Amino acid sequence: MKTGGVILKLNDRIIQKVPFLQSAVSISQVKKGFSFEEKWKVKSDLGEELFIKIYDFERTSHVKLLNTYLENFYEIGSIIPKPIHLIELSEEALTIHAVESVDGFDGEEYLQTIPKEQQYQLGYQSGKELLKIHSLTNPSQNQSWEDTRLAKFNRYVYLLKESTISFPELDFVLSFVQENRHLLKNRPITFLHDDFHPANLLFKDGQLKAVIDFDRFEWGDPYHDFHKVALFTKDISTPFAIGQIDGYFSNNPPDDFWTLYALYAAMIIPSDIIWSYKTTPHLIDSMWKRVRMILDDHRNFNQSIPGWYSEKSSLYR
Repeated sequence: MKTGGVILKLNDRIIQKVPFLQSAVSISQVKKGFSFEEKWKVKSDLGEELFIKIYDFERTSHVKLLNTYLENFYEIGSIIPKPIHLIELSEEALTIHAVESVDGFDGEEYLQTIPKEQQYQLGYQSGKELLKIHSLTNPSQNQSWEDTRLAKFNRYVYLLKESTISFPELDFVLSFVQENRHLLKNRPITFLHDDFHPANLLFKDGQLKAVIDFDRFEWGDPYHDFHKVALFTKDISTPFAIGQIDGYFSNNPPDDFWTLYALYAAMIIPSDIIWSYKTTPHLIDSMWKRVRMILDDHRNFNQSIPGWYSEKSSLYR
């Protein structure tokens, strides 16, 4: 099967090997998003609608773990798509993962269509859902969060310094990280979505319908899951960003959260710069807008609580 000259993994041979695909009434490709896996929507002959991803076979262990975690979240009442199928096709070197298809609009679009007060309420609900996700712990995780996070940060700082990219504000970032890196010691370790922002949340009729796209999951400090608030969410909807924090902490974020929030916002900057130049060079201007926004929000990391929260949070409660 081809589209636009590109050979697709989901071809007629694969369809014939998978019963629910073979009997499907319709199969349509989903192109939106930054996923490296092929995505499809499938409608079965029984009226069941599924969302599937097709992975290279070497990622099968990842997909199995993901499916197990999604089953756990579904069982505890998290608002996620129900996992349906996990099919290994070793001869084709592919693994297919299918979940229920949820009818809704991603938050990047939807939040712009509703009043700010409602944006805040949906953010509040999303914060509660994130708290549920962080309820999953893994006692066997014995790798040091401090070592893991600093190693990743230092790797991207090295790449940035070795590149020809001009970023004089890097000194502000390095100074703040050096001053606060000790806070990474002995942090609680939970399951992390690691890509929690409005584009990975589905909404309809004024309700949160699903948290989606858990593919980047990892284990770490639960506060780290707020780094996408700094990177994306605040720019999409400030009321939603405030609501997410308020909902997670029941309107009372602790002082240590803000320093760690700012620390993770600082630490994400070098990787965002390098990743953008390497993967999405056509979106470089958007990346620099994000970076400048974070620096402005924290006054070049001279303050931990971003101005948009300290100045506006009382407007929506």
